[in-house]
Amino acid sequence: MTLYELDYNLIFEDKNNVCTVLDGDKKEKTTYKDKVDIFFSPFVDIEDYVLECFSNKEFGDFSKVDLKKKYNIQNKPGSNKYSKAIYNMIKKNIKTETEIFEFISSKKEEEVETFKNQLLAFLN
Repeated sequence: MTLYELDYNLIFEDKNNVCTVLDGDKKEKTTYKDKVDIFFSPFVDIEDYVLECFSNKEFGDFSKVDLKKKYNIQNKPGSNKYSKAIYNMIKKNIKTETEIFEFISSKKEEEVETFKNQLLAFLN
């Protein structure tokens, strides 16, 4: 058994050590209600939210960067192209991953704090 397999087994073998984090839009589905190992992001869909903030120029002036045109983003919620656009923004140094995370966290401070506390309680 390799060290990786040992670590993997120690973490994932006991189902009490594993949790799932889903987008906020899944919170109302009866399949997931009352499950102690399922947590929900404070954002309905984080990629949609980040791109919405960029499109509304809430996160700086990006008038020189037409994100929808540049990355061929379609107005489809949950589109994989949103994830690719965010990845490209980070890769092209438009914004760092930390800057994006801190910005969106500041938009929903109470919800993010609650989410953080849920995860910390699970990990402890």
